[in-house]
Amino acid sequence: MIPIRCLSVFLVAVLAWTAQVFALTDTLEELIQEKGIIMLDLAARYPDAEAVILLYEEDVDQSRIINPVYISRHVVVKILKESAVEKFRTVKLPFYEEVKVVDMEARTINDGNIIKVKDIPERKPELEGQDADFIYAFEQRNTMFAVRSVEVNENPNAGDLLKISDNPVFHKKGAEVWRIRQIDFPEVRVGSVLEYFYRIEQKRIVLYERFFFQQEYPVLKSILSMHNAKLLRFAYEINNFTTKPEISFEPRFTNLESQYNNQIRTAMRTIDVTDRPENWQFYGHQFFQIQMDTLDAYPAWVPFAPPYGDVAPRADAFLREAVNLWQKSPQDIRIRTESFSPNWNFPVYRLSQSTIIDARRCRRAKDAIAEAIKDAASPEEKVAAAVRWTRENIKDNGELGKWDSYFWGCLPKDPDVVLRDGAGNAAEIVAFLVNALQLNDLWAYPAYAKTRDHGELLNKVFMEAQFDVPLVALEVGPRRFKFWQASTDIPLPVDHLDWSLEGVRVLINTSGENDITYRMDNLPVSPSTDSRSVINATLTLGQDGSVAGKLTQDLTGHLGAGLRHKLFVAPADQRGNIWEKSLTGTFSGIALQGQPSLDDPALFNSKYTATADVALEKVCSAVDGGLALNATMVTDPFSVWLSGEERELDVRFPFLAEFSCDIELKVPAGYALPDSLPEPLELRTKGLYYQRILAKKGGDTLLLKREFKMDEPALPVRNYNRRYASIFANIQKADAEKIILKKQ
Repeated sequence: MIPIRCLSVFLVAVLAWTAQVFALTDTLEELIQEKGIIMLDLAARYPDAEAVILLYEEDVDQSRIINPVYISRHVVVKILKESAVEKFRTVKLPFYEEVKVVDMEARTINDGNIIKVKDIPERKPELEGQDADFIYAFEQRNTMFAVRSVEVNENPNAGDLLKISDNPVFHKKGAEVWRIRQIDFPEVRVGSVLEYFYRIEQKRIVLYERFFFQQEYPVLKSILSMHNAKLLRFAYEINNFTTKPEISFEPRFTNLESQYNNQIRTAMRTIDVTDRPENWQFYGHQFFQIQMDTLDAYPAWVPFAPPYGDVAPRADAFLREAVNLWQKSPQDIRIRTESFSPNWNFPVYRLSQSTIIDARRCRRAKDAIAEAIKDAASPEEKVAAAVRWTRENIKDNGELGKWDSYFWGCLPKDPDVVLRDGAGNAAEIVAFLVNALQLNDLWAYPAYAKTRDHGELLNKVFMEAQFDVPLVALEVGPRRFKFWQASTDIPLPVDHLDWSLEGVRVLINTSGENDITYRMDNLPVSPSTDSRSVINATLTLGQDGSVAGKLTQDLTGHLGAGLRHKLFVAPADQRGNIWEKSLTGTFSGIALQGQPSLDDPALFNSKYTATADVALEKVCSAVDGGLALNATMVTDPFSVWLSGEERELDVRFPFLAEFSCDIELKVPAGYALPDSLPEPLELRTKGLYYQRILAKKGGDTLLLKREFKMDEPALPVRNYNRRYASIFANIQKADAEKIILKKQ
């Protein structure tokens, strides 16, 4: 009999992982100190437990570009009751036939005395005899599932997704490809500590595995560590935790294999207009570790079987929620959105339950928001006032940005706790606002979005692995909502939404205690007139070809917010250099003449203004008989990436924007403007406008005016090549044109 379900979880086809070699410590005290195990009064904390797992650790080493992969597991169990002695005296460990056991040790510790297990034999499973209850891994698609004598029912309409099976082929296959290493611990009694460690080597890398943090018995310390090689095609999604674990992430790396990245980008990503592979897709971390302390026993009433296919969520590392099968509930559960696959049902239920309003948890939060909205009139004004007050008084700790996928099923901090601390993550701040607003008779709801740079919501992908931004939603009409970001990292307008949220689908959680209701809406797209860059410059051309003078830039909308984000985190003495690098043009560089005048990024204004004395480099060069001057000096950061050549990928602009530049350039004495200037140029098509005008002002001043406006966020590649490529080619040609100033 297998004493602990976790002890016989499959060891094959593990996700791409990496391991450092464990070693048994000399004493139990050293182990507790080394692993940071929180020791408790076990009998008092777990009065009903037969045994407690002191340590359950797995370390996977696939840091090499080529095989082998090493998987190590270290387990320490303490016997608390006589009934557990026989259950734990023998431990059977399953191994897939293709793996190689390179190290294995086991021992019993009684009152500090160590008794080593001298022999750990390997044999075939005897399913008709001593191993009738053996649990072995069953491979399905690219994932391994631990199942007993059952098979998964693929019918999502069935009440029970697992059914008893007597399929002889299924069991025969399992017996043929699996081996058992059996540990017989000596002198086991109440109070004994049983410890074993093993390390296996395998050649195959599989991208997903299940790691069980929660077990049939309480666990004091559960650790999962992964060390990964670059250029592995994988994406770890860490989700389905009831409480947030302690994690360590080491640097994310990018996969630069162009063909595969093209496929990923085309299918999932909506990035900028560049073709740089390093911007396309991330695949994971070279190292990450997840730790959890003092976990209660796995609930006996929950079937101990992993999810399967499209019937339940797929996850890589999880607690009990990921294991829940899609079961009928006694409650009247209704999902009012047809685009959900069965993948989404249980997560949606959990997500809804975690956001039910509880007046006891937000008495102070209710009063604080009531005071903040007392002078507002309409519901929209009240929500806006509450969001403004929250941004000023509740700090976003940035926790959501540290996770590949946040644990949306976790219970957020109580609103009163968020208010007391004056801080929380973005999801907890949204929960604070929604609770307080609803208790003030404003029916605001939590909403969940997936930013544009992470692509569309995918029905076949586990939901919690996709959301990355929570919002506050207020119903302002039949099936119409207005949205607010509860927190921003810099002062921004109360109705500001990040550019990466524009146009994306958002799920609004309008559920109640007994009714699960989700609605779907699209976030608005701000027009180009909201995000403008207006540059005015008065410059002088020197006889040596140098160009210098005063330049002023006004930025609004996403353009202003983007610059403010960069300047906000920069030291004051470096902000000028950051601003000048944000300017795009035909010059080779900008040199500041003295200190620029920059608005304080910490103080909100609807318009951000920067003014400086500048020198533009290499916009004019000496030629026979005079100077060759660039007809366009300042351009824009959108059109500069598009040369007009045919593309293989769609074009996506981050947001809609307008760029205008008016320059007065005084020509030096001894040089004359040409008799005729290039004709005004105007280019337009659906969603795109470009204008360039050159004119004389008096006898020694040249006016250069340029305007570019983009009102189409996405250009499918076929449409771009047929309709837009030639226009962008003409823009590049116009921006590169020269004017000859004749020397007199």
